[in-house]
Amino acid sequence: MLITIQNSTAENFVDGLITILPTGQVESSIPTDFYDEVNILLAPTISRIQSLATAANISNFNFWELMNWVFVSQYWLLLVDFGQSAPATFQYDDAGNLLSYGPVRYSAENNIFVNETLFHSYNSYLRSTILPLFNYTVAEFLPLNDTNRLQLQPNTTTLKYLYTCTDLKLKTPLSLIVSVIVADWGLISPAFSIFFFLLGAWKLRKANYGISAFGRMLMKVMDSQGVVERREGMNDTSPSNTETTKRLE
Repeated sequence: MLITIQNSTAENFVDGLITILPTGQVESSIPTDFYDEVNILLAPTISRIQSLATAANISNFNFWELMNWVFVSQYWLLLVDFGQSAPATFQYDDAGNLLSYGPVRYSAENNIFVNETLFHSYNSYLRSTILPLFNYTVAEFLPLNDTNRLQLQPNTTTLKYLYTCTDLKLKTPLSLIVSVIVADWGLISPAFSIFFFLLGAWKLRKANYGISAFGRMLMKVMDSQGVVERREGMNDTSPSNTETTKRLE
């Protein structure tokens, strides 16, 4: 267990290791100075938990054994949640740069759900310390054997990520034509209006009425208002019609 503490002068940090054996006991070869300094720093917390252990009649309570049980159990449970029975790491250089994407896989011999001895040790600590300390009870666990053991095979796990997107598809020819017409109708409609206006003017000019195009258009407007006689009377060659035509010109 790597621990970093700040010295009393607050000038720099000191790193140290507190080694916990696989059985859960603290290794006796830890440097005394560093171990004592960490215990002094955590004295309020250790004292509080020690009082709870005393009240629960837990003998030989050790704070670091409790920390080891918590971290180790949580570690292997997290691996199981991800479908792994052994850790896998990657290689980095001293600067923290990744050297290879190929993972380095380790053995599952220290997995507390695979190793029978470790499972018995951690289960015993659970029964003798953890449950009494928090005043909790759980059912008995069956011992590990060939049929009752964590047996996970290495497998490639896919993490699914949901996101919104727009899927573009080619329209059918009929749908495409309708969409273009609807979208461009504001431009097409005035163009058609101008075209039909010019076509009507050209047809009036082409008609051989003996009067100018402007006069024929004016006659058409006046005829729609009932001022000029109908077209049937325009073909009459009587002096009165001829005179009206000349006046309009």
